Amino acid sequence: MKPTQAQKVQPRIHGINLAGSAPSEAAKVSKIQSIVKQTSFIVLGVYFVAFLAIVGINFFFLSQEKKYISEGANLKKQIAGLSSVETLLTAVKSRTTVASNLLTSTPSAPERLLSEIISFLPPSSSISEVNTQEGKFTISVVLPNSQSVSQLFTAVSASQFTNIFLDGLSKTTRGVYTVTLSVQ
Repeated sequence: MKPTQAQKVQPRIHGINLAGSAPSEAAKVSKIQSIVKQTSFIVLGVYFVAFLAIVGINFFFLSQEKKYISEGANLKKQIAGLSSVETLLTAVKSRTTVASNLLTSTPSAPERLLSEIISFLPPSSSISEVNTQEGKFTISVVLPNSQSVSQLFTAVSASQFTNIFLDGLSKTTRGVYTVTLSVQ
């Protein structure tokens, strides 16, 4: 009788496995190694990107610093070039202030004061000189006789002006008087 397939039984080998479960442990180690490799590549990529970002930011700020330094140097040159203009403007300002003080210290404009003073001069008189100084002007009047001098002094004392002073009075050998008045 021939053994049937079901009857054919292979003998089982029983033995001791001295190698242990090496193939399953090797698979675990291989899996851990692949995870570590992937993680290290990711970490390396992150560090590389961070390094490039730091280098880029550093380059940007260094270029900005150079730009601001050159702009500062240009502004210093412009300021140095404008110092002469500033000096001129300061001189103009001081002169304008003096002129303003002159105009505000007199109740009327100097031209108007001069025309008013001329209006009360005696008819026989003539103006020989008019000088202007800071804050005042002087007028020299030539008068033919003492009666004209008296008329001039009467007109000045009766006028609205309070800041008219006698700077000089002289008489020539021909009897002609020169009166110098200072108006402030």
